[in-house]
Amino acid sequence: MNTTTTTLPDDTFAAHWRDWHSAREDELSQPLGWLSLTALHWLVREPSAYPDLPGKWWFDAHGVWFEPGDEPVKLDGAVLTSRAKVAAADGTTDGILTTGQRQLEIVARGEGNRGVRVRDPLARTLLEFTGVPAYTPDPAWRITARFTPLPETRRVTVDSAAAGVQAVTRIIGHASFTRDGQEHRLAVSSGHRTSIVFRDATSGTETFGLLRQLPVQPSDDGTVELDFNRAINPPCSFTPYGTCPFPPPGNVLPFAVTAGEKAPIGH
Repeated sequence: MNTTTTTLPDDTFAAHWRDWHSAREDELSQPLGWLSLTALHWLVREPSAYPDLPGKWWFDAHGVWFEPGDEPVKLDGAVLTSRAKVAAADGTTDGILTTGQRQLEIVARGEGNRGVRVRDPLARTLLEFTGVPAYTPDPAWRITARFTPLPETRRVTVDSAAAGVQAVTRIIGHASFTRDGQEHRLAVSSGHRTSIVFRDATSGTETFGLLRQLPVQPSDDGTVELDFNRAINPPCSFTPYGTCPFPPPGNVLPFAVTAGEKAPIGH
């Protein structure tokens, strides 16, 4: 399929991108967003204490457990006064765990990894945030590709930004396009949002080295728009407490995608 671009007047295109970029930075600035992460503690199967976490925590085949200490922990505003299961075996919770201003998030990665991640509205990364650098928006990087869905979702195990922890990527299809006479095919993943997780020739130099994410929405007509101007940095580019899955095999473009977000300031 030959690459085509979606055309808009340059001033309209740039204005739409600026609105999107501003909303993106507002999202990152939220008090308990990705920039608020201050810790990620991987749990073991015996009750154990962790730095800056009240009480003791552990997990087993039945779920994630908490035993109170001196500092109160609340579940949906109610103080936990005795040993309690705070998450199911798959890591899902029935409410929001807090201690003071901080939110405690249960993290589940695969069968054997359960953790507690801390979100703090006073995190240094949040208070010192000054924005995300990005390339100048260019309509030429807005590409209409062919989308080929898979008959059924394919689960692929990949490494992640958390050392020793693997993640499962759910691939729903592929986006194909031609650039400089060469066809390229990228896996499209489902999850929190439908997206393409990729690397390119700018990765590790101008852009974040591990990956970028491109949110997409396949159309009923068999196409999908790849607006690389809206390629974003993953949470693990801002904080060491993200667990971002790496790109699936094949999602590495051999050319420089000089569009979208650059590596975060101070990375």
